[in-house]
Amino acid sequence: MTLTVKLEPALEAMIAARCRAEGRPKSAIVQEALRAYLERNPKSAFDLGKEVFGKRGSGTSDLSERRHDYYAGLANAKRRRRR
Repeated sequence: MTLTVKLEPALEAMIAARCRAEGRPKSAIVQEALRAYLERNPKSAFDLGKEVFGKRGSGTSDLSERRHDYYAGLANAKRRRRR
């Protein structure tokens, strides 16, 4: 897979210098860095936010079951305001 990444000039220069010093291609250095980062930080988006999910309730206990009714009510109220 090909991935295009925009780098700050200073970071690009650091990568280029490392590649010259080690005689390795940029893609190898970047892959190694990404792999190390992902192995150090294996959390999913859910894991990162689970402490704040559900902290603010809607005040409606059946929202997931009756969401269509609530959306219809909002749409009807909007239509009434436009008249």
